[in-house]
Amino acid sequence: MDGLKRIEDLNKVCKEVIGLWDWFHGGTTKIQADGTMDGAFLIFTDTGTWECSDPEARRFILRWKNGGWIDELVLSEDGTKLAGKNQFGAGVSGTKSKNQPP
Repeated sequence: MDGLKRIEDLNKVCKEVIGLWDWFHGGTTKIQADGTMDGAFLIFTDTGTWECSDPEARRFILRWKNGGWIDELVLSEDGTKLAGKNQFGAGVSGTKSKNQPP
């Protein structure tokens, strides 16, 4: 595989996480192309940042402002599931929402 094609493929992986996600606890998060995210659960809201930490391994890190949560997640091959752990080792997961914004 030539270098440019490889870079394009890795960049594509990083963009797959962008969109609306439904979390295991019932909340919803919008992951945006600019590296930010907005989440809501019941009456609580939160914001944060995300990064594509290892596109080859499909790994992402989400950092939440409130509470300082840090989620380390792996994106499924089909791009529809995120799963991993927070900084305390507790399981964290989400499914790409069927209601994606335009």
